[in-house]
Amino acid sequence: MVFKLTEQDWQQAEAFLTGKPSGTKFEKAIRNPQTGNKIPHLTARHHSFVIIDEIIYAISNRRDTEPALGSNAIVKKGQTRAGEVVALKIEFGPLKNENADDYQIARKDGLIISQGLRTGNLMTITVGSKQGVPFQSSVPKVLAGYQKRYTVMQWRGDTIFDLIENERFPLKTRYLLALKSCLRVRELHQDGALHCDLKAENLAATIENDKVIIKLLDTDFAKNMPSNSQGVIGVKPQGTPGFVSPEILLKNYYSKLSDTYALAVMCLFQLDITDQAVDDLYDLYQDDSIDAIQEGKCFDVMSWLERYQLVIDPKLHEILKDILAFDVRIRKDTDDLILYLCEQLKSDPTINQDLLSGIAEIELSVRIQKIILQESVVQKVENVATATVLTYQHPCVTKQRVERKCDSASPRMMRKKQM
Repeated sequence: MVFKLTEQDWQQAEAFLTGKPSGTKFEKAIRNPQTGNKIPHLTARHHSFVIIDEIIYAISNRRDTEPALGSNAIVKKGQTRAGEVVALKIEFGPLKNENADDYQIARKDGLIISQGLRTGNLMTITVGSKQGVPFQSSVPKVLAGYQKRYTVMQWRGDTIFDLIENERFPLKTRYLLALKSCLRVRELHQDGALHCDLKAENLAATIENDKVIIKLLDTDFAKNMPSNSQGVIGVKPQGTPGFVSPEILLKNYYSKLSDTYALAVMCLFQLDITDQAVDDLYDLYQDDSIDAIQEGKCFDVMSWLERYQLVIDPKLHEILKDILAFDVRIRKDTDDLILYLCEQLKSDPTINQDLLSGIAEIELSVRIQKIILQESVVQKVENVATATVLTYQHPCVTKQRVERKCDSASPRMMRKKQM
């Protein structure tokens, strides 16, 4: 069970929502009785309800995530009265067409269960105190021109981000998470689709000993690739700062190589496949990425790492250098990273025979694919992606700022202290 809900909570919600249009919301908020504004830290402890296709879902009031660059949606956990857990994607205007690429890809992947549109029909339960006396009132609200789309999606388990935040996994497990993530994205690309917002928060993982299953989440930016094309031009830059490749920021150009760029950032900073405990460096990297975007700049990840003297296995360094190349024209995919991860896993004495057999099959498949590509005529990335020279500009980072950002007050260190 996600929420601790009483029978009275459900009865109250059902009394208002039953028979209402799909997308109608029954909100519970703690408001300031003088101003009527929500009190965020109190409201976040509560939950609201929404009806979609005649099913009522409880939904947290907590704003766990902020929209990514170019996004107008967030995703929260939801729960039915029977206790079934779902993911609720909340999209606020302007709403995209329901036949947009991301919805098509999500439906094909079996991710979407149902959808509902809210057009201002809202019920607010206001709780507060006046002159020290508690009171509660029910206020129906109609907001003219207001729209939100709720998309009910399968709950596919904890994200990789949630798992690694709660536990420092052994290197073998992190290698497996990285390997299976690369393979799952490879399958997506073979189906002619791009994810366009890959990171640990958007991949769900199930881990049972040496068995790891990866599932895709949040296809909000996903795009279909035209046949015989190396990529697609978007309307605007979309993605998460730090994971967005330079050609997306400069030219709105999305390709398999922009997805693998984000995968490499995830493997490097979030899964820490270098085993350098890069928690604080990752916080600094994200800050600098946001600063650079706000200043209209891009920067080379590997040059940034060299500035902070991160020690990386030379072989892995060369592989990451190729995948994270600033210029998309010389960037490589994850084949060499997959082979590297397979080699590292095979050298682990605790790996069981079934996993070793699986790794051998993966290696064979990747090597065959590399041979096929080498023997074929390699298509170059479309000229529109690189019509102008991608000038490298380093974000302004001083030694004093590094010391300040890496102290115990960093966001991630603060979270650790609170655990």
